[in-house]
Amino acid sequence: MPNNKKLKTNFRKHPECFPDGKPKKKQYTDDLITLLHDGNKVEDLQLDIFRALMKTANEDLHSLGHRTQIKSKSFEMGPHKESCNDNEQGEPFEGNPASINRLYDKADTKYEGHFSGILDYRRSRINLNSPTQIAALCSVMEWCEQYDVELPHGAVIIDTDNRFKYPSNTGHSMYAANIAIPIPNKPDKYHIVEMVITHEGFEKSIKADESHETYEKERKLRKRAQTDKPLNEDAGKYWTKIIRTARNLHNRWRKHYKLDEIPFEKFERLRGRTAQEDFDNALKNEQSND
Repeated sequence: MPNNKKLKTNFRKHPECFPDGKPKKKQYTDDLITLLHDGNKVEDLQLDIFRALMKTANEDLHSLGHRTQIKSKSFEMGPHKESCNDNEQGEPFEGNPASINRLYDKADTKYEGHFSGILDYRRSRINLNSPTQIAALCSVMEWCEQYDVELPHGAVIIDTDNRFKYPSNTGHSMYAANIAIPIPNKPDKYHIVEMVITHEGFEKSIKADESHETYEKERKLRKRAQTDKPLNEDAGKYWTKIIRTARNLHNRWRKHYKLDEIPFEKFERLRGRTAQEDFDNALKNEQSND
């Protein structure tokens, strides 16, 4: 894994800033076209980033005596499933589209009319079935985020969300990392992609159980509750019922696939020892140079 690197834009101190560091303003520009073009430029770079993460995770698996290894075939990428469909001229964008209206809606409701704030237009997914592999890969990504480890093409993990450890309010479980990737030929410009780790069996089971449809209903009700027109009492009760139904379904499959037993701690300890060894070696090298 390459050495550490600091980006010019401090995403942690300025979480509301654009990927280029500019403050938000309420206006429509060519942000959408820029978002799509920049996403296309970094699309092929995601595989190299995954391979570097996979290599380190597999080394950790081997060092702890596990024969199982993460394979490249577990990786798939493309635009967010809700990101794009047909533009106004009827020409399809690349990938597996759903609706361009979702992009406009997300820009309006979350990012003051700017598409630059959308983090997951370009999105990749890693489908695993082994809890041990999930623990190894998640721990490597946490380590990269904590220590600003530079990945291939100068990419840096800027944010992580471990819902295997801390499920959503509906009980859904996955892992997501936002990765800032420098855009080729655009100095100091970054496109942020979302890389997601899922348990393949869990995802297939909840889909067969129609809990994804339940999630979509809950998302629409949540969106409505955030508007100037709050939910009435009946809609509020229905929302509560939807959340309870989804949580019961997800918890049943979490138990079935033993997602509460994913061995994160031993891999996190290994990554912690690695970080300490790197620090000690760097300190020795600095002292010897003096």
